[in-house]
Amino acid sequence: QEPQNNEETNSNSENVTSENNSSENPENENSNGNDSPLDNSDEFLDNNILSRAVENLDLELCGDILDDVKQDECRDIVINTQITRSAVNDKDSSKCNEIEDDRFKEQCEKEVEEKIDFENKRLEIRTEMNELDEQNQDVTSRAISEGNSEICKELQDQNLRETCIYNVVVDLAIEQNDSNICNQLESEEKVSDCVETIEFLFQSA
Repeated sequence: QEPQNNEETNSNSENVTSENNSSENPENENSNGNDSPLDNSDEFLDNNILSRAVENLDLELCGDILDDVKQDECRDIVINTQITRSAVNDKDSSKCNEIEDDRFKEQCEKEVEEKIDFENKRLEIRTEMNELDEQNQDVTSRAISEGNSEICKELQDQNLRETCIYNVVVDLAIEQNDSNICNQLESEEKVSDCVETIEFLFQSA
């Protein structure tokens, strides 16, 4: 019976050794576990495609995404963004109703409202500028016709005011055929320009 005990002991020893080797070398169990790197690559590529699809609003590109959830997300973002841009360009918030996602819909309506406000403010500024131009032209015309540079002081803009005074003085100098009137101008440069203009006209005549 003793040899039989030795065989059992050797058998148990081999089992223990085998278990130890297995526990010490866990990579043996996962020698074929190469799924993780591939999953990471797929995820990276999916994210890259999603970014490009959204940036270019390319719905077809979303079909190249492997992950179904991310592919649906890509399609939703692209479609909703396309609808939003169309609504903003047309200044038509009713188009936002085509969007099912509440947050996207609210953002769409907000952007349309901001576009309309911007256009209204720009129109208002243009209207004010046109009215101001008409007023400035009226003041300048009246100052020249009356030969009174004091009227130019009604102009708020300094450049327009100086231009008005210059035109009044030059017109007076031409009318009276007297370049000395140019000396009424404050700037020596403007006086010189005025004199040259008068002399040129006199010589041409």
